[in-house]
Amino acid sequence: MKKQIVYIGVVGSVIILLSACAYNIQDYTSAIYANWSIQLSDNYSEVYSTDDGQSFNGDGRRYHVFQY
Repeated sequence: MKKQIVYIGVVGSVIILLSACAYNIQDYTSAIYANWSIQLSDNYSEVYSTDDGQSFNGDGRRYHVFQY
């Protein structure tokens, strides 16, 4: 019985974590607006993007070039 409760707790936690990650996926314009209050137009395309990988705190360097 105790193993079932632990199993249900682990599975529930994984489902909640995956749901939160899926909810957090947004377009880049919302991230730019949230961080710097810059509103980009809707008709942009990303020409170039690079990322040095995520660090422990998730604050890795990213570089994007947009075309309007």
